[in-house]
Amino acid sequence: MREPLFGRGQCEWALEKLARNKPRWGRDAILLRMRVKRLLDADRTAALPEAVESKAAAFAFNEAAPTGKGGEAAFTAFDIYCLWIGLRLLNMGFKQGEVAAAMRLVRPAIRKAYRSVLKRVPHHDFVFGRPAPKHPDYRAFLWLRSVDLVGLIRDGAVGHGLRAFSKLAIVFDDFGALTVFLATEVLNDQDGILLEIGGAALGLRGLLANAPTIKRGRPVAKGD
Repeated sequence: MREPLFGRGQCEWALEKLARNKPRWGRDAILLRMRVKRLLDADRTAALPEAVESKAAAFAFNEAAPTGKGGEAAFTAFDIYCLWIGLRLLNMGFKQGEVAAAMRLVRPAIRKAYRSVLKRVPHHDFVFGRPAPKHPDYRAFLWLRSVDLVGLIRDGAVGHGLRAFSKLAIVFDDFGALTVFLATEVLNDQDGILLEIGGAALGLRGLLANAPTIKRGRPVAKGD
């Protein structure tokens, strides 16, 4: 069954709604849309070393080739979810090119976590876009050993094989397993970035189910 597609305006509307609890950047709609544009532009040009190019997704934030100028962009719910993770990394200070390249590499791993969360929590168990209290197991976590994955590979800090490449990003569906893993990482003095990614999968599912049709460039009316 083909996934529903959403326009650029619907994508930005859902991301703005989801970002409202991010006081440093999520409440500025103009800034958020500018960052979405930067990520999409970087996705068209993000380059990976030849050794891992075939193992990465073709694009970080689009299932298919992104549309060029003058075309109406179309996104799956998972595309928008990846954009949300990209926005969070961008807000942490990483460059858009680094984020786009990293997301190309980790997109397959994130897809598994995304599908797992949606299967665990039925669609109707929502309270205003949030999981109902009876589903405490909706959490999922993404551990990135670095966002500058291209630099790590190029400098030989990790191997070029599929196994070494896959260890750069690890997804946890269980908090206990994450705790054990982090204890080991800390003991070994390993650096990394930890993001909770389960809540956003559920939040976007609820928001996109009610996303209004919005033409690109048209401001969202107050109260939408």
